[in-house]
Amino acid sequence: MVDTAEQTPSKGRRTQAERSAATQDLLLDATIDCIVELGYAGTSTTAVCQRAGVSRGAQVHHFPTKANLVAAAIERLFARRHDEFRQSLESQPDLDGAFAELWQLYTGPTLHAWMELLIAARTDPLLRTQLEGVDDRFFAEAQLTCRRLLDLDDVDDATVAALSRMILSVFDGLALNRILGHPESHYSAPLALFQRAVTRLRAR
Repeated sequence: MVDTAEQTPSKGRRTQAERSAATQDLLLDATIDCIVELGYAGTSTTAVCQRAGVSRGAQVHHFPTKANLVAAAIERLFARRHDEFRQSLESQPDLDGAFAELWQLYTGPTLHAWMELLIAARTDPLLRTQLEGVDDRFFAEAQLTCRRLLDLDDVDDATVAALSRMILSVFDGLALNRILGHPESHYSAPLALFQRAVTRLRAR
C-alpha cells in the first residue's frame, strides 16, 4: 500500500516532522470514522490503515498498538468536540440559538463516536481510564463556556459545575435515545421545556 501521507508534494519538499504529522492526522481521523461506522469492537488497525491509505508499518511506527491508536484518537475527538461545542455556543448571542446549535452538534457523528467509546468503556478498564481524563478536560472547558453563555460571573464554581453537568447530561440522554429513530418532535418538546427551565435559572 502506498503511504500517501509520506509522499512529497509537487510544490516543495516537506520536512520529516511535517510528513509524520500528516500521517498521524490521517490515522487519527480514520480511527474516529471507523469508530462511528463500525463501532469500537469492529474497529481494527487494518481497517484504519485501509481507510487512511497508510501502510501498516507506518501505523505501527506512530501507534504500536490499537490501544495507543485509540487513546490518541480520543484526544483528537476531545479537541474536536470542544471546538465544535465552543463555536456552536459562542456564535449564538441568545440562549435559543445556543440550544439549537448545541442540539445540532449532539446529533452529529462526533458525538456518535464519543458515545460508542463510552459504552465500550463499561467493560474495558483501560479505555475507561483514558476516557475519564478526556472527560475531565472537556468538562473543564465546558464550564468556562457555560459561565460565559449564561453570564454567571458572580456564581460560585460548584454551582456552575452542577449546571454545566446538568445541561450536558440532558443532551447526552436525549441524543442517546435518538438512536431509536423516534420523530424529531420526540426530542424537541423536552428540549424546549428544559430550555425554559434554564432560562428561569439564568434570570434568578
